[in-house]
Amino acid sequence: VCNGMNIKDILQLRYKDIDGDKLSFRRAKTSHTDKTKRVITVYLDEFTHSVINEYGNELKTSTNYIFPILNDSLTTEEKYAKTNNFVRYINQHFKKYAESVGVDEKVSTYSGRHSFATRLIQECGSIEMASEALGHSSIGTTIGYFAGFEDTAKQEFANKIKPY
Repeated sequence: VCNGMNIKDILQLRYKDIDGDKLSFRRAKTSHTDKTKRVITVYLDEFTHSVINEYGNELKTSTNYIFPILNDSLTTEEKYAKTNNFVRYINQHFKKYAESVGVDEKVSTYSGRHSFATRLIQECGSIEMASEALGHSSIGTTIGYFAGFEDTAKQEFANKIKPY
């Protein structure tokens, strides 16, 4: 989720989607409605490679799912149920972890997606880049994810603006 990916998209990744340090995929949520057939590219760093190596499928054939939650012998309904159960499992652990570190807000895998969008916009200043990274067809959708700028960032920006 650190790169803004939805868990369903992560579970549907296959080894053929990896090309060196690059991962390319189409969002499951919009694969049937996106007329542009937009491909999202995520660049893999050392950490993501280590996660794939540690938790990925032992059999790394191009057609295998990267993570061994889903497999081709499952029906569409079974894949849907397994995906939902896995998301629920992760969210339960997110909640426990958040409580253990004193976070009172509701957290979920989707919180990570929203946080990714906010951090990307805050650090790069580009809603367009965040929209592309998240696979949104509308910048308006991305704006809905954005939590705003911190007061310190607003102050830094104000200090950079020089009246003429």
